[in-house]
Amino acid sequence: MKPVNVTQKRHLVASPVSMSTPQNIFVDNHNNSNSNTHNNIDYETSVQYCYDTLEKVSRSFALVIQQLPADIRDSICIFYLVLRALDSIEDDMQHFSDLQQKCVMLDNFHRILDQTSYSVTGIGDKQQYQELLENFTNVLNVYHSLSTQHKQVIQDITQQMAFGMREFVVKQWNATQHQPTLATLNGDHADAGTDTDTDTVHYSTRIESLSDYNEYCYYVAGIIGNGLSEIFSKSGLEDEEFCVRNAQTGVNMGLFLQKTNITRDYLEDVNEGRIFWPHEILSKYVDSANYFKLNPNSTTSKQCLNHMVYDAINHIDGSIEYLSDIGNEQIFKFCAIPQVMAIATLEKCYNNSNVFKKEVKISKPLTLQIVRSCDDIKQVRDWFKHFLYRLNDRLDWFNDPNAKNINQVIIKSLELL
Repeated sequence: MKPVNVTQKRHLVASPVSMSTPQNIFVDNHNNSNSNTHNNIDYETSVQYCYDTLEKVSRSFALVIQQLPADIRDSICIFYLVLRALDSIEDDMQHFSDLQQKCVMLDNFHRILDQTSYSVTGIGDKQQYQELLENFTNVLNVYHSLSTQHKQVIQDITQQMAFGMREFVVKQWNATQHQPTLATLNGDHADAGTDTDTDTVHYSTRIESLSDYNEYCYYVAGIIGNGLSEIFSKSGLEDEEFCVRNAQTGVNMGLFLQKTNITRDYLEDVNEGRIFWPHEILSKYVDSANYFKLNPNSTTSKQCLNHMVYDAINHIDGSIEYLSDIGNEQIFKFCAIPQVMAIATLEKCYNNSNVFKKEVKISKPLTLQIVRSCDDIKQVRDWFKHFLYRLNDRLDWFNDPNAKNINQVIIKSLELL
């Protein structure tokens, strides 16, 4: 397994034209660039399907992908959809009857990209994910129209990601079979009056140590950063050495996004029967991760949440370093907007018991403001400063044992900014 060196290491077109819908953005961008080079109706139907599906599975990434240069727009769209399909296989907790069946599918998924058609039904924990795999022939149709270099990057990263996922799927399966400490809420830490008999939840934890957590995030997100860097370089939109210089910072950028999502999505994951918060962090506070769902307002719940926030913000410096090296304005926006949304999300998650009660999202007005104001590195640095200062002002010095560590990371990051 590739080690993860963590110590080093989901914008509209240029001007803030009207906030048109993603569908309109697609029509404008795609028709201006690709319609003359691909006249086959089946191909165009597949392209339309891919961009429509992209919006369904991730509206935020659809927005930033739509504004990319024509040279790489379709490649990045397909890259995202292929990995979304792979992730749907990994995340599905119900479809597979045995471990071997799931592992074989993960092991061979990159080979599906050599085919001209593929469809499988019933896999995915959301309807839109199932529909993506059912209609995967459309993705393959567009994939085969991409440059050989871009296809190779997508297939290589898909294979690497599946390899890493496989290890954690095996751990997850074994944990489910043997019912580990975190597998079941037994009520030991429930608040008085909690009906633990009716609220008992069985789920598996697949991530034990912080090292495992970093490795998992590397495989499901960090290598995507490196794959994107390769596409940027091979397209000529960034220089040839860009992907080499940013091998570690690209990983940090991916880990920053992934850890933000894992922190924010606690409730969704637990309700689906999985947990990604590492045992090494959880065990400092509770015996069962389901404790937070049953006791969302407790100081202990918020302390553990804040520890997750602390772990995530340690990747800010690498993210800023990566963004600072991007030359192409559209690529910069594509990378920068999700990073700014991530720090905004972490600031909102800190000490926020709503993470354990409902989906926590930054407001639509703030989202639009970020989308319209990530044109260059100065604006991005200003955004990071804004949210880091807000986070620092909200530190709970009296109740949060992580406050000091978070403060130190903030000071260090502000010096870089």
